[in-house]
Amino acid sequence: MKLHYLKYLKKKVFFPVFPFLLVIILTLLSSTSLAGDIFAPPVLYNLDDYSRDVEMGDFNGDGNNDLALLKRSGIVSVRLGKGDGTFGGTTDFTVPYGPWHMVVKDFSNDGVLDIAVISYIYSDALTILLGNGDGTFITHQEMNSGDHMQHSIISEDFNNDGETDLAIGNGSGVRLLSGNGDGTFTVNSQIDITPRRLNNLAAGDFNGDGNFDIFVANHNDFGHGPYILLGKGDYSFQVLDLYDRFPSIGSAVSVAAAGDDFNGDGKIDIAVASNSYGNALSLLPGNGDGTFQPSRKVISIYGGHHEVTTADMNCDGNRDIIVTSSFPATKIDVLFGNGDGTFLSADRYYTGGIYIHGMSVGDLNNDGNVDIAVINLLSQTLSILMNTGIACIPQITADAGSVQIVEQTSPAGADVLLDGSASWGDNLTYEWTWPGGSATGISPTVTLPAGVTEVTLTVSDGNSLDRDTVLITVEDTIAPSSSALINGVPGNAGWYLSDVNVSIFAADSGSGVKEIRYRVNSGVEQVVSGTRAALTLSSEGAFTVSYRAVDNAGNVGTINTVSGNIDKIPPALTIISPTASDYPISQTIIIDYMVSDTGSGLLSSSASLDGVALNQGQAVTLYSLAPGSHTFSLTANDVAGNSITQNITFSITVTSDSLSELIDILYAIGEIDNKGMATSLKQQAQKGRTNALLNHIDAQADKHISTDGADILRRAVSALQ
Repeated sequence: MKLHYLKYLKKKVFFPVFPFLLVIILTLLSSTSLAGDIFAPPVLYNLDDYSRDVEMGDFNGDGNNDLALLKRSGIVSVRLGKGDGTFGGTTDFTVPYGPWHMVVKDFSNDGVLDIAVISYIYSDALTILLGNGDGTFITHQEMNSGDHMQHSIISEDFNNDGETDLAIGNGSGVRLLSGNGDGTFTVNSQIDITPRRLNNLAAGDFNGDGNFDIFVANHNDFGHGPYILLGKGDYSFQVLDLYDRFPSIGSAVSVAAAGDDFNGDGKIDIAVASNSYGNALSLLPGNGDGTFQPSRKVISIYGGHHEVTTADMNCDGNRDIIVTSSFPATKIDVLFGNGDGTFLSADRYYTGGIYIHGMSVGDLNNDGNVDIAVINLLSQTLSILMNTGIACIPQITADAGSVQIVEQTSPAGADVLLDGSASWGDNLTYEWTWPGGSATGISPTVTLPAGVTEVTLTVSDGNSLDRDTVLITVEDTIAPSSSALINGVPGNAGWYLSDVNVSIFAADSGSGVKEIRYRVNSGVEQVVSGTRAALTLSSEGAFTVSYRAVDNAGNVGTINTVSGNIDKIPPALTIISPTASDYPISQTIIIDYMVSDTGSGLLSSSASLDGVALNQGQAVTLYSLAPGSHTFSLTANDVAGNSITQNITFSITVTSDSLSELIDILYAIGEIDNKGMATSLKQQAQKGRTNALLNHIDAQADKHISTDGADILRRAVSALQ
């Protein structure tokens, strides 16, 4: 994390106004070597303007770090790195006059670095430059943050919405701006802080709650600060004054800070640079809950403007501190950490320029070492200090990688990627061995059995060798899966019309399936070895089969279920009327039947006579039908889809008596309108004179006998037995 000190400098304090300052600095520079130990002599670039900040980043996506320089005239000057510590062409981009500091990050979620620039004395401008990915930028947003004394800018997600926000230290405190995820920002809230001369911000999770907090380095000569702002994850913060944590500084000014874990306890500590009455670099050990132990002085430093950042400068795995000073000499102090909160004596390096006002660290020549770029404000130069790597002493060291726990992928075990990439040495050969196997190469993929295997890595450069071991556990933690298929004659609404065959299948990509366990309804659980189980269900009614699988590692799968219903029996039918018998033509019958279903339930029923639908309880006058045989049908369907039809055949007969009764009925209902006529017809019927009856009927049709009545009588007489 890089943090900047933004010191209040009025325009009139620049180099031309203080010639005595130049004399002091030049005198010191003339008597001091410009580099030593881990850095090559500084390389200076003329900037032709007072510049205040520098940031590193790969702006054109070629894998090399580039530089962005911030010039007072309102220019962001981008120099593209060649990957060897030198730079190609320079492209300038305009921002409002008087820019002070900037922050580099991807604000638009397109994978390309963007730049946010703040101005200080001359305006409250905030400018967002969106990167095009080729080293060029477009001005995407220009806005006012609300305060003209903007000292510092940092960028993190302060409300946990996944978008990058901004925090700006200004003359009144800290201004928060909400990131919209498209490269634009919206002014959010202001956190007022007393006193209001704020110098530097640093972000980190200082209390371990998963929310970003802010450390505020500011003037504390009024008995206040620095501060810690504990974030709540919603742009609100709890403000804590850390003035009592600095007993050794007195009324000094805390001007720059960087957060990192310097003592290896997993908690963020803070390195604070102070000037005024207590020029010192102090360490503020963190307790991990947002509070800190009393500070302790690490070294004395010069005064003026300070920059503080952290990196591993000597490849020992411990965090080092890099701090700049600007008066009475322009220098960089590198404190090599021991990993326990203590540091070796500082190595001091001079930049060849005057008054540092910006610093950025990173690898400029792709050699794996951390280099330094600084802005020399008053001499209008850029200094590049290349890390020679001399502090990173090469040695032959075998590193077999970290302990691995790998998921088993087959009964044979699992394919494991071994990693010897952290081994040290030149021209190394790599040999891996374990019980029953071996491999070569820096990162081979090998098959290891289930259980814990100790793997040994032996590296050699031909003259010496070193060994390291790593424990790799292959275990099956994933339960087997299971599924089921149902086979039967399907009916309606989830019912089956036949016995049901259930097939259960199990699979396991690790140790393999041991067995399948299942139960039907609330019955006893059955166990079947292997990957398949089969059962047949024949009982009527609902069924539920619960099943799961167990693998050879003992993992028990999730209980799955398959359900359905069986109804193999159609509805029951009983025809009460009519019956299979002979009926006289003069009779009237009442349709009567019973239908029931004890399985899925009755869905529908229907009755018909000679194909004509009838209703339950309907009266049927038999003279309306032709004499002879007739069929009564009753059909029923249940919910499952079973269907049944029952037929009854009956006959309509005509005798002299039933014909006489029919004549009385026709007279009674008005189809014959003359009683004498009816009597004469009955006499002829009793004597069996069918020809005379037919002639009589024809003679009286449409006179004393209606047309329908004549038709009925003709059918009856024709069938007279």
